[in-house]
Amino acid sequence: MRLAAKAAAKALGDYALWLEKELLPKARGNFAIGRDAVDAWLKDKELLDHDAASLRAWGDEFYGETEAALNGAAMELGHQDWRGAIEALREDHPSEETLVETYRAEMERSRLAVGRAGLATVPYGEDLVVEAMPEFQRPTYPYAAYVGAGPFESSRRGRFWVTLPDARDDEKTRRERLEGHPRAGIARARRSVRT
Repeated sequence: MRLAAKAAAKALGDYALWLEKELLPKARGNFAIGRDAVDAWLKDKELLDHDAASLRAWGDEFYGETEAALNGAAMELGHQDWRGAIEALREDHPSEETLVETYRAEMERSRLAVGRAGLATVPYGEDLVVEAMPEFQRPTYPYAAYVGAGPFESSRRGRFWVTLPDARDDEKTRRERLEGHPRAGIARARRSVRT
């Protein structure tokens, strides 16, 4: 899989270089359909009450409001801005040795909380196995995945797979893999699986 990924990355790099060095110097004209055509497309095809200029202005305004809200929430948590808050959250993660067990404990805690609060009835025979991601799935799921029981299986056993850092990865990749499992995110993962 790694060889295929390297070959694909090289092919994309070669293609980008070809576009820049060979095609771009020869290219003439403009690919854009023009402002009038874009405005008509937004109105007729997308059914929007915006033209290109007002859509851009609305997008900029919405981005500014969202960033201000994120910064406000980050400041309430004691951070200067939302990027710093995200970085701090990513740095608070379980160790490689305790990662699967941390997910397992959070899933069980969620199950008990749902039952105690009467939010839902846990089906009879329902079970969830939390385990390390199988090797064959690691390239597909970089962090975690839930696999429910099949529709005609006799058991109601779901599986929650957690991707551990690969022993062959360099230290930076191993750290980034663990940072993808912040404690705050693990609590969210259990809610999405259980409720």
